[in-house]
Amino acid sequence: EKREKERTTMSPDDGDECVSSSSSTSTSCEAPPPPRVASESENDAEETQEHTMRDDAQQQQRQRQQRRGQRRRVSRVLTCQSHVVRGYVGNRCAAFALQSLGVECDVLNTLQFSNSRSPFYKACTGAASILSSADVDDLVDGMRRNGFLCDYTHLLTGYMGSTGAGESIARLFDE
Repeated sequence: EKREKERTTMSPDDGDECVSSSSSTSTSCEAPPPPRVASESENDAEETQEHTMRDDAQQQQRQRQQRRGQRRRVSRVLTCQSHVVRGYVGNRCAAFALQSLGVECDVLNTLQFSNSRSPFYKACTGAASILSSADVDDLVDGMRRNGFLCDYTHLLTGYMGSTGAGESIARLFDE
């Protein structure tokens, strides 16, 4: 008795699928279609597109670097505010924030307290360390003599502690 059985096997040589029948001695194999080969013009077009994309990316990177360099050279801030030993108000927070952004800043502390005058604290000391108009004028005069005042692109002010300190900073702004 002959049983007809079909089985599918893979040829070890080329991976083509072959079908064999036990009743016959013939084997039929179907070869896969040949892979598509790109023409030279297609290869050239792809290479040109890759070069263009790479050139565009490099140009964008150079422009970003130039913009970053310009920003670094542009800003120098004089910040005139209060200072606290504990906490983050006035110049204590302004200088940190500006420097974190890469901005050069110089600090003129118009007063110094132990902490902010918040109702959360039991006491706030340092009232004797509030600069008068003459004190601020003296600091500004030293900056003027050294040629520092022409370096500033921005002036940042905050709590002054006294009217005289505010008036001195206003005169500085007018220069």
